[in-house]
Amino acid sequence: MRLFKYLTVSFFLFLAPVFLHSFESGTEYTNIYSDDTSSAFMLNFNMNIENPNIDFFYNTNVNYIKSDFSAINSDCALFNFSTGYKCDLFCINPQFGVFQTSEVKLDIGNKFSNKGLSLLYSGIQIPLYFYELQIKPFFYFATLNAKEGDLAYFMGYPKIPYAFASGAEISFNKNFFCLFYAPFNLKILSNDRAEQLFSSDNFFIGALYSYSFFGDTSLISYKISPFASYLYASGDFSGALTQQNQQALYFVFDYFKVTSSYNAHLCTIGASGLLSTNNLKFKLDTAIFFCLSQDSITNTEWKKLEGLSFWQKYIWESLEIEDTGEKKYKWSELDKAGIVYINVGLEYSFYKKYGTAYFYKKFIIPFSLQHKSDGTPGTVVDISEIDSKTVVNYLLSGISLGISLKM
Repeated sequence: MRLFKYLTVSFFLFLAPVFLHSFESGTEYTNIYSDDTSSAFMLNFNMNIENPNIDFFYNTNVNYIKSDFSAINSDCALFNFSTGYKCDLFCINPQFGVFQTSEVKLDIGNKFSNKGLSLLYSGIQIPLYFYELQIKPFFYFATLNAKEGDLAYFMGYPKIPYAFASGAEISFNKNFFCLFYAPFNLKILSNDRAEQLFSSDNFFIGALYSYSFFGDTSLISYKISPFASYLYASGDFSGALTQQNQQALYFVFDYFKVTSSYNAHLCTIGASGLLSTNNLKFKLDTAIFFCLSQDSITNTEWKKLEGLSFWQKYIWESLEIEDTGEKKYKWSELDKAGIVYINVGLEYSFYKKYGTAYFYKKFIIPFSLQHKSDGTPGTVVDISEIDSKTVVNYLLSGISLGISLKM
């Protein structure tokens, strides 16, 4: 019902400015992934308005995503509203957004569920113009709330009291640079009394640089923009499950304590290209996301509950651990692992360029440079298990079809 309300409100906000000025509006369908029994897709509606008489602009963007896979089953809606004022020296661009899900069910080795997530965010961008130099400071704030949930090993739900992102984008001639800092706090709360079970403080620091090449001939024009980025992520996680904050019958510990920390260095290299003719555009975006190194350590400590019931004894025996103990884990799966991203697209302009139809196909290929114990290169995907049907499903997934109109 909440999803319907958000979509209804977004629909009216989407149409209201149409009566005020000429506009550009578009819709897009993306087949995220599908097979014989399940599918995941996204619908997008967007509208942009600019009024040169008063230097006013307006943008509304609505996304609806649905997935009925066993691995992830949910539907969600994202509404984003942006408006602002622009003049020769500066621009003021406030933004607001809402992300809402229905019940979420995950089955990724362990089963997780939550009755619904709600995220609110707002922010502002203030571009400043100095001839060919543009400086765009930005600041965003977000908070996430959730309903009751089952986190596989215990009952609880996530909450993000605050998440900030601040930084600046700098454009000069053919150069583009971006620097940002983003801290956030994550809490895991109990279902019954909203008591804090775990807390995690995290932050990201990142930078991106891009340089663009332009050119044109009598038939085509082109733009090529290679780029590189770096991201440092760090955080900690601590808390404890006890008989006081866990009322589940299958909780068989007197206490279970967890302390964890991580830091990771990630980089991205890639390029985007655009070839344009009179009515046709060809786009190609490529990127490699790679984890240079990461160090993640988790310490656990536990004690068995005295006087277990029959079912609790059965659960305890299945764990195959000592009555009291502690254990340290060091995670290394992400070391030297990454993702190759490729996006290929065509855009065709029609009706005196007042309309545009476009087609995009995205490829996502995970990889790992780690070596197995026998010395052979490791892989994220076992190629031997891929059959022809999987290949067909992969080729038909990640396809976007859309159309936009100007009036």
